[in-house]
Amino acid sequence: MIWIFYTTLLGFIFINSTANPVKNVLSLINRDGAERRLLDENLPEDTFVNISNYLFKNGYPFEKHHFTTEDGYILEMHRIPNTKANVAKNQTIPRILFVPPLMCSSIDWVSNGPNGSLALLSFDLGYDVWLLNHRGTRYSMSHIIYNNTEEAFWNFSFHEKGYYDLAASVDYVLNYTESKKLTMVSYSEGTAAAMALATTRLEYNEKIELMVLLSPIGYMGGVSSIVPVLTATFLPILQEFTKAIHLYGVPYNEEVSKLIISVCAYNDDMKKTCSILLGLFLGYDPEQIDLVSTINGT
Repeated sequence: MIWIFYTTLLGFIFINSTANPVKNVLSLINRDGAERRLLDENLPEDTFVNISNYLFKNGYPFEKHHFTTEDGYILEMHRIPNTKANVAKNQTIPRILFVPPLMCSSIDWVSNGPNGSLALLSFDLGYDVWLLNHRGTRYSMSHIIYNNTEEAFWNFSFHEKGYYDLAASVDYVLNYTESKKLTMVSYSEGTAAAMALATTRLEYNEKIELMVLLSPIGYMGGVSSIVPVLTATFLPILQEFTKAIHLYGVPYNEEVSKLIISVCAYNDDMKKTCSILLGLFLGYDPEQIDLVSTINGT
């Protein structure tokens, strides 16, 4: 099993580059056989379920919306629409916009179910829920000019996500619902984007009634996790390497993700191993890690 684990990690690096020797190895795992069946059997329920199917399964409505930012990114936003039947008589329906963290998408706000997901709890309290998928996430991989395999497509940071994506999403929600203000909830890198919007486009502060910053990031100097530290130390070398293999971003790839999650869910030892490896990126605190949710990607 461990060779599959390392192969899938390499798959994330090479799967979308033009020089991809790992694709041949992944094809061996994808074929029918004991390895494939073993991985399928260990894939947790609801992993990679479509967000619309997940919401319908749990009794919630769903809408899909698209809009284009000022710099040409075509974003997909998901809505859990609320009606006046869910709020008190003569009360305006409050709008709430959720902004995801790095490498996450709209489904991460709902995937812990009705009793453990902030977006669903907000809906149950009467909010009209909007879930942003900013540029580079699985639902927002298009641009009016660039292909998502081109370097120019990936030339952005949290600043552009805030300045362009959040601005466009706020305007879209308010215009679509004919509202004047909304509440914005962001997490981790999403908070950096929110702060970028609030400090560079001051007019949007009049459109945001309340901004909630969960696990906010305004400065990276205190990060001590080994992978981010090494990345910053050897950034010039890493940039040259990724440029040489034509890898400019890490687009979402469902098959590679399925393999990693299946391996990590294989048994308790693999769950702990994957949790430790994740800690190299994000920091390791075993008492604060829910192994089931972590392995399921929630």
